[in-house]
Amino acid sequence: MFTPHGVKLPLFPSIKPIQGRAILVEGIFDMLNLHDKGLTNAICCFGVNNFNEDKLTLLKISGVFGLDIIFDADEAGRAGAEKIKKIVGDFPTRVISLKSGDPGSLHEKQVAGLRKKLYG
Repeated sequence: MFTPHGVKLPLFPSIKPIQGRAILVEGIFDMLNLHDKGLTNAICCFGVNNFNEDKLTLLKISGVFGLDIIFDADEAGRAGAEKIKKIVGDFPTRVISLKSGDPGSLHEKQVAGLRKKLYG
């Protein structure tokens, strides 16, 4: 993907929080898979380096009062989730660790279980 120098990608898409919470994933296919399976509060940050305090402010303005970070189960995903957690500071945040794979590879039953775990 090509963008003009200095341009940052927005969070995508704008969402309606579930119980005041949003799910943050790394990539567009992760977000699309969760949306397709009913977790329509998932947003894509287009990579860890694209998330900053301005993006957190946008989430707050959108009515998000808590963030659930679900990144890939590999070392880079775990490190990225911790980096985001540092950026958000004391904003209510949960890091959800997957046993393997990424949010884009979760099947229907796994997403249903995740939804139940997160929102009851």
